[in-house]
Amino acid sequence: MANSTTRQIIKYLILLTFILNLFGLIKPHTFNYQYETEVYSYLENKSFELPKEINSFSKKINSTLNNSILFDIPFLLDNDKVKEYLLKPKYYKPNVGKTILIKTEDSNIVECTYFDRNSKKLLVVGGGFTNIKERMAPFTSMFTSYDIVIFDYRGHGIHKSKLFHPTTWRINPLDKRFNIDTRKIKLGAIEEKDVIGVVNHFRTVKNYNEIYGLGICYSALIFLKAQSIWQEKKGENLFDKIIIDGCWLSLRSFIQKLSQDLKLLCSPQSGGWKENWLNKKKWFQKFIVWLTSTIFNIDIDSISVLPYLNRIKIPILYFYGKNDLVITKNEFETIWNKLNTEKAAIITSNQHVRNHIKEKEFYKLSCDLFLELPHKEFISCLKNQEILKKHYTNKINLL
Repeated sequence: MANSTTRQIIKYLILLTFILNLFGLIKPHTFNYQYETEVYSYLENKSFELPKEINSFSKKINSTLNNSILFDIPFLLDNDKVKEYLLKPKYYKPNVGKTILIKTEDSNIVECTYFDRNSKKLLVVGGGFTNIKERMAPFTSMFTSYDIVIFDYRGHGIHKSKLFHPTTWRINPLDKRFNIDTRKIKLGAIEEKDVIGVVNHFRTVKNYNEIYGLGICYSALIFLKAQSIWQEKKGENLFDKIIIDGCWLSLRSFIQKLSQDLKLLCSPQSGGWKENWLNKKKWFQKFIVWLTSTIFNIDIDSISVLPYLNRIKIPILYFYGKNDLVITKNEFETIWNKLNTEKAAIITSNQHVRNHIKEKEFYKLSCDLFLELPHKEFISCLKNQEILKKHYTNKINLL
């Protein structure tokens, strides 16, 4: 009864906030951007600095992550070795991945690696553009209390060219460099079909109580789009909660940044060619935009997260690195302001989508709290160490 009342109160608060915003009766929030780690809840009109003791506590309880080979960067960059490791037999069977092929409604085949941890909750993890599923392997080690699936979007994945199979040949330099297939990739135009196909397949595999999404970069946009489209089409949620990290605002904004610094494509954390004379030329920047549209045969202005945000009604946790070269502060705030739902933002001092690598212990802590707790309790745990300790004590006692 209490939980039902709490949910009703939250719904009324969200509705009231929306109405007040609509008529301009409350001022938009302002983020600080001065803290090492900043936390913002939609229930308050201000952010707070993450207490240092919370970060210390996260390192203590999640210290075993430092023992995982999946957080060793040189190993993680070897795609074949990672794939072999994920699938090979192990003493602890829940850590053995299983390859599953899923057919989408438009007959695309999505390759997944699935980990059955005997859980009633499923976490679906999607990577950034050109990231194959093996790059998402750290999450399989981070979230061991959930069943988890990582997958390749259309045009992504480890593909070997075969001499007598012309369809496997990589002629396009982009295909060779990033191990993608530009003939299949649509940069977010239809990739929500891959996400919907994956989620609906695993609904039939097991009767999950809850299904969560974790979208990195390009996937954050696609997961929100998939949730919105499914909600409008079916009148039900695709996910119960979504974590987004370094979310794209639109394809055009992403391509424009690339046109000004092409090195962002292979090094989105640091770039490096912005001062190059060619990248400064307006004609070259326009050429890159035209070339992208031509190679992928898409209207780049048609791909944006903005049309889908106002239909999102599920809880959202938004990670943003204030040193992100790919997503500007203004883009982050635009997405945040358009989300009229239960939401929280965690702003770090990290580069583009490096939160789960550079602060893995806190990343796990905050994601677990977000997925396990109602919003108010989640925020309270990040504010107060005693409340956080009490939560984990109760959690241990229940095991």
